[in-house]
Amino acid sequence: MGRTPGVYCSTVEGEMGEVQIPQLSPVELYPWLNSDYYKNAFPREYANDNLSHYVEYDGVTPSKEVADRIQSLADTEGVLVFDYPDADSEYMSRLQSMLDSLDVETTEEIALGSQTYYAGKCRLKQVNTTGQDSDIQTTFRRMIDDGILKSEVASGASYHETLTEEQAESLYDSYAEAFQVLNDHPCRQGIDADEFKELITRDREVIKLINQHQSNVVTVCLLGDDLTKFDWLNTKFYEDRFPEETRANELIYFPAIYTDPTARGVQGAGAVVRLLTQMSEYGKHEVVVAFDCCDMNKDVLASYLARLINKSSELSVEFEVIGAQLYKAVRLQKASRS
Repeated sequence: MGRTPGVYCSTVEGEMGEVQIPQLSPVELYPWLNSDYYKNAFPREYANDNLSHYVEYDGVTPSKEVADRIQSLADTEGVLVFDYPDADSEYMSRLQSMLDSLDVETTEEIALGSQTYYAGKCRLKQVNTTGQDSDIQTTFRRMIDDGILKSEVASGASYHETLTEEQAESLYDSYAEAFQVLNDHPCRQGIDADEFKELITRDREVIKLINQHQSNVVTVCLLGDDLTKFDWLNTKFYEDRFPEETRANELIYFPAIYTDPTARGVQGAGAVVRLLTQMSEYGKHEVVVAFDCCDMNKDVLASYLARLINKSSELSVEFEVIGAQLYKAVRLQKASRS
């Protein structure tokens, strides 16, 4: 199998011997990176193959092909882009040391943006519940079986495992338009049409809470307790940070919550969050709610969701920042000789 063009690898020792891992790549290799953003931010470099995304691996020295590519970028004043956790205060120092070893220096450091990650433990305000279910999906199904929820409503919030293809198609255009505002960012916001259709119409494990007004869907909230479905997340981080909740399926992630901006005067996200708080009390769930957002929504989304949850009679929550990913670029040149 041939290697993807523009990919430069280094070697690590694995359980089965040496393994080649990509260390420099086109931004398109990573689905969570917004290639359109990089194309617009660095049009000349992007068009001339003079931009590479760099990944640092602990204990891995860049191979000759990686070193040669970095030096080639420096020869043409190319751009190296990368991202790293804000908790890693030594990252830039290590990067500079690596470049120094290749006789490469930076002429410009550019902050591109950040993605902030939030989580909050939801606490039940009362304890008179009907007993804890194994997961939230089971509780939603039991609420339908017990007549607490209707499976189909013309107006109001409801739980679904899938929606129809017609509903997915009617929702996507306005969804994409709303998220386009957020996509002037190196980390891709939202999901594309194929991913949207797959999640909405086929993936039963990702829960859909929707709010309808006169049979028209005005709000969609996607959530799930299987973090492996969201490929931009470091699942081990959440397992280490919330061990009890991950073992008990009590950590849920919101990959998307969207309200049609043209639906004036309709309670959108509020009705959906209300359904979530009712489920939590009915199934005795004290879940950790987690999500991430870009700079434009930083703090605003967390305070908005907290306000909706805390006004309910069932739950209270306080969200905290659990991490952030910083996106940067450096322009390279050959080290000057004194």
